Amino acid sequence: MGSGRSGTTAAPAQRPAEQSAPVRETIAGSDSAGALSNAARAATTRADELLARNRPVEARDVLNRMLHDRNATSADRAEMRARLAQIAQDLTFSARVVPEDTTATMYTIASGDSLARIIARENFDTDFRMLQRLNNITDPARIRPGQRIKALKGPFHVVVHKGAFRLDLYADQTDSAGNRIFLRSFAVGIGELDSETPLGAFRVRQNSKLIDPRWVNPRTGEVFASKDPKNPIGNRWIGIEGIDTQTESLSGYGIHGTIEPQSIGARGSMGCIRMLQADVELIYDMLVPLKSTVLIVE
Repeated sequence: MGSGRSGTTAAPAQRPAEQSAPVRETIAGSDSAGALSNAARAATTRADELLARNRPVEARDVLNRMLHDRNATSADRAEMRARLAQIAQDLTFSARVVPEDTTATMYTIASGDSLARIIARENFDTDFRMLQRLNNITDPARIRPGQRIKALKGPFHVVVHKGAFRLDLYADQTDSAGNRIFLRSFAVGIGELDSETPLGAFRVRQNSKLIDPRWVNPRTGEVFASKDPKNPIGNRWIGIEGIDTQTESLSGYGIHGTIEPQSIGARGSMGCIRMLQADVELIYDMLVPLKSTVLIVE
């Protein structure tokens, strides 16, 4: 069953999501097979040296600059993405904070704090559920004053490569050459040939992030209630809106889950971007309305 455009009518969920299991790595394969260039080999050698000396932030900088190098080959970039994802698993997606890392910080909980209040007051620009995920907080009502927790400094952004069926996640912070820091890739599904996923620049729409949304199939009118296990869009919806001349008139598109994992890596939606459930739950926790951008390219 295809799924995608609009039809989501549930109000934004206020309850915290259950703590998910660690998201499995879904790095897409190399765009093309081939040996690494001399520059890429030099970058990986230098990064390995830095990692051996416990300098992961500097290693990330070396690899990220190589990823964005205009002369990098497809094989080079695939290798850089894989290595950067390994570093991000430690620097970004664990409870660890490295002082030199500009993408994360430690926060000391004060009396009267809630996770949502911390996010809003400190302008961390993630969903409060990201604090739960990073710090293994199963019950946000039981945080205590003086408790030290990790927070990420968003906003975060994604680039969807339609031809590769790949979504790349980036931090807002940049490397020493001014390139946004790559974190990791996810495999996705996109629109069918008669319902193409549009190209262009978008951002997360205000009040558009939904958990367990009600969905109406725009083609058949079939209604799927909230929490319906047969709901084709799964348990997360992130609505997006166009922000350039190519996309500003478009509506009804978004990023969502799927109950058809076999559709990932293929064309099967009504134009939206499909993700595996664990993957879309992570993306949901990281993207924020009006600040997180979604760039869709060939």
